[in-house]
Amino acid sequence: ESNRAYAGKTVEVLVTGPASRSALQVSGRTRTGKLVNFEGPRSLEGRLVSVKITRAGQNSLEGVQRFD
Repeated sequence: ESNRAYAGKTVEVLVTGPASRSALQVSGRTRTGKLVNFEGPRSLEGRLVSVKITRAGQNSLEGVQRFD
């Protein structure tokens, strides 16, 4: 339920590596420790990026990287 509050919001994510379910996605953590998966290159690993949350699952969030 706490993940639903993130839907539609843009959050800062520290990219930690490739996502476990898709080779096209990377994953990272928000400042509050929420797991976020989004499409992006592995070269983002170790960087802070802005991600708009598009779906809130039971254990993780999904989103798209923001470039503005």
